[in-house]
Amino acid sequence: MKVKIFSLSLVAMCAVLFLCGCGNNDGVWYPIEGGFINLKNVTSIRTYFSLELLKSSKDNKGPSCEGVISKENIDKARKLVENIDFDSVEYTAYIMFDNQRIKLQEMKKFRNKEDVLDMLDAWLDSVEELEDFIP
Repeated sequence: MKVKIFSLSLVAMCAVLFLCGCGNNDGVWYPIEGGFINLKNVTSIRTYFSLELLKSSKDNKGPSCEGVISKENIDKARKLVENIDFDSVEYTAYIMFDNQRIKLQEMKKFRNKEDVLDMLDAWLDSVEELEDFIP
């Protein structure tokens, strides 16, 4: 009799958990590499990028562009890439969720200007995708 009551209680508890969940469904879950961030627990979101075009000459420092990842700033960076000859690039881009830094797409291999332009577009796409998650 005790086993039967225990079994029925266990089945009832499983049914409640299945129907109602475990309480972890509250939130807006944004996917990141290796997991998710609950945007309801985030108080500040910031973006940043920097891009420097380098030449192979002695003075290899070239023009640069940096700032928040926005359509306007990415357009400025695109114009820079399109109008300047360069041999390589130094860059970084990330989204900050409070104090957690999530790096954005990086180029594995630089082949031409199109690779850099594609990377800039991917950064902007990432931020626009994030904006779709924010209530």
